[in-house]
Amino acid sequence: SHLEYLPTQYICDYIKSIQDEHNLGAQAYQGIMYKSTMINTSYSLAIFDSSLFECIRTETINIASVNYEY
Repeated sequence: SHLEYLPTQYICDYIKSIQDEHNLGAQAYQGIMYKSTMINTSYSLAIFDSSLFECIRTETINIASVNYEY
């Protein structure tokens, strides 16, 4: 459910607002890691400072369909 992402979105927005308000930049928080709602064994990252990473490869994939089953 898209509602499962709301707490994470709120936390990210709050952290970014704290950093902006106090002019902390990326000094205080560099990002957060949270459990994926799509794959139980995976984690997602919300990174606040893209300079911490270097893109080493990109790939374009066309998705024809998605099938969810419970």
